[in-house]
Amino acid sequence: MWGNHILSVLSVCTLVLDLVPVFRSRSYAFQSNQGTTFESETDRQHFHNMASVMQEANRLRKVMVEGKEAAMGCWQMIPGANVARTLARTGVDWVLVDCEHGNIDDAAMHDAVPAIAACGVSPIVRIPDNQGWMVKRALDSGAHGVLVPLLYTAEGAEQLYPNYCTNRKTKEAVENVNAIAAVPGIDVLFVGPFDLGNNIGHPVVAGVMHENLHSTIAKVLKAANSAGKKAGIFCTSGEQAKGYADQGFHMISVITDMHILPQSVMAAVNKAKGQEDGPKLTGPYGK
Repeated sequence: MWGNHILSVLSVCTLVLDLVPVFRSRSYAFQSNQGTTFESETDRQHFHNMASVMQEANRLRKVMVEGKEAAMGCWQMIPGANVARTLARTGVDWVLVDCEHGNIDDAAMHDAVPAIAACGVSPIVRIPDNQGWMVKRALDSGAHGVLVPLLYTAEGAEQLYPNYCTNRKTKEAVENVNAIAAVPGIDVLFVGPFDLGNNIGHPVVAGVMHENLHSTIAKVLKAANSAGKKAGIFCTSGEQAKGYADQGFHMISVITDMHILPQSVMAAVNKAKGQEDGPKLTGPYGK
């Protein structure tokens, strides 16, 4: 199942609750050797050795295949190779470079992806729109997976190249979750609770998630498990991430750079002033 395609994640909402199919991760340059001719057996062996090395370097896939624990990651929204490198050195398995809602353009993406990979961590890219050329740009940069927004149906998922993730942003994606999960090449259904809540008519209000949102998230997890796929979710704190890991989610975004930076600085400054620590490092949605 994990041999040839890139990790596919399916998300059910905009960036945050999207039923995103993340396609199995593998190098774009070594997608398949069907029809490939080699001048010598040495060249053929070199090809297979390189493909093997690149697959072994895919930390996200390795963790998910082993299945011993959830693959923990974080979100990069601030541009810069140093930011990417710093996030990748925090013990995560993957870092998502957000080119849709973050401040990261094409050039910054090409800086971030190799910086993350050089740390032995899987770089995942969320592209700005559901367009094939954007997928190619992300894959050419070396991304282990691509998150694609604005994907609504199984038919749309089938048209995507099995080397990137896809983002679902509407209620329609939730209704089609079982069909989408069954699409070959899709390996992960990835949930973004904020957008998911908005799109099903139950937004997160004052940090509280509606029961229907909880049940919808559970539906995504069940659909993934039933299809033999993985389930992922976007969180905004370690506490939330641990809770969803305990529920059985396999790929979890713990925090974003734009959340953790102000929260951490605020807590340190308040402590220096002898004031309360300020807001805990927990996300805006809770139990």
